[in-house]
Amino acid sequence: MEEWRRVFAVYSRLRTGGVELCKTDLKPFWGLWLADQSVFSNDDRDRAKRFLGIDQKVFILAASGPAANAGLRAGDVVSKIDGVIVEPQTWMSQGSYLQRASDVLAKADMRPVEIEISRSQGKYSVTLTPDVGCRYPLTILPDEQINAGATGNAIVIFSGILSVANTDDELAYVIGHELAHNALGHPGRSKSNEAVGGVIGAVIDIGILLGTRINTRGVFTQVGQGEGRKAYSQDFEREADYMSLYFMARSGFDATKAADMQRKLGIVTPGNLYSNYTATHPSTPERAANLELAIQEVAGKVFRHEPLVPTQLANQNVTTQDAKIDAVNILQHQVKVEPKRQAPEQISALRPIVADRISSPARWSALLTHVKGRTIFSPPTVLQAEYLEIEEGRGSSRVVYPGNYILEGEFRIQPRDQNFKGVVASRLIDPDNFIAPSNSSQKGFASYSNTDGTVMECSFSVSNDSRINQGTCSDNRGNQYRVSN
Repeated sequence: MEEWRRVFAVYSRLRTGGVELCKTDLKPFWGLWLADQSVFSNDDRDRAKRFLGIDQKVFILAASGPAANAGLRAGDVVSKIDGVIVEPQTWMSQGSYLQRASDVLAKADMRPVEIEISRSQGKYSVTLTPDVGCRYPLTILPDEQINAGATGNAIVIFSGILSVANTDDELAYVIGHELAHNALGHPGRSKSNEAVGGVIGAVIDIGILLGTRINTRGVFTQVGQGEGRKAYSQDFEREADYMSLYFMARSGFDATKAADMQRKLGIVTPGNLYSNYTATHPSTPERAANLELAIQEVAGKVFRHEPLVPTQLANQNVTTQDAKIDAVNILQHQVKVEPKRQAPEQISALRPIVADRISSPARWSALLTHVKGRTIFSPPTVLQAEYLEIEEGRGSSRVVYPGNYILEGEFRIQPRDQNFKGVVASRLIDPDNFIAPSNSSQKGFASYSNTDGTVMECSFSVSNDSRINQGTCSDNRGNQYRVSN
């Protein structure tokens, strides 16, 4: 997992550092790698829970860039984003809380959001503002192949390449090369999207599927099929190598390590040492030599304080002026050393959340009169509902039937002018369709269930003198009830 977090950290820097190279292919980058148990295969969910503590809750597997600067860190459990609950609640219908988190962040676009998290020391709130980044998410496939690919809409790397890319600079070359393919429009976007788009899922910024073999539908063999496309793909590889140096230099990585990484790849995959007309990639010696020539160009621009943008994509030639540049010293001097972050407890951006405990918990009761259903009694059946407010605006509730049959549940209360969208997930009734009377200051929603499968939901109003005065309930057995005091 630590190696995969290293991938995320390197990828994050390249994704934001190379913004100008991606032109208009941009989107907000939150610096969050979020996951829940749905990210893992069925066989690996138990291991994910035992070793990583991951279950239905939304966890931060890694934080970088804006998220790290805000004080968020791996292991934090996300409970709320932009006011929307993203942790399991008994009154909410079950579903993907990770998808809920993804939808909230997508809707926010570049707007800052408030995020609430919990960790062993307590609960915290922080304002998170995204950076602008290249729009291509990255997925790691747990496979020992030494390979990586670009789809036009995403980047996929096989975990096997991490055994070769031992340093962050070497890994930056691998990822930067695939970013360059996408930025240059090399892959056919429609076919690439069809082949690998489903791998990304609901995971934000980076995908991960432990122990799962993903059918990429030949995305890594499609490139270069046909004799004409093979010839073109060599040029694509040269162009991507060239632009990868700019991604690296702009993001604070040592671009002089690119040629060394290419030689390492040639050693572990010796077929790349030799080239012929039908090969989809240039030979390793050629690529390493081209990289060293292009490094002189990049170093020259750094030395002269020129913009770090590619000059040309084909037939790169080093000027006499650039040939005299000490590229190694110049580029290594430009390398950004990532400082060790403060312990999140010391970062002022995190604000502790103190639960508003009610000194004298509010208690309410209401009567639920049966008004519709398969069986109508005379007089009608009347159920007893009890409510206990544990924290402001929320608490536990139960409905007691004749014969002491009980439905347990929870409730939420909000000001009457606010809606419940994103706060609760109803299945039987829409709480926002309930219109609270004029003598009400608040409205509420309650959800109940029993192990026998019975489910009930209620919408109700709270009067100005703090009484539950009216409302309606429905259950999944076809019964309806009128709420009164």
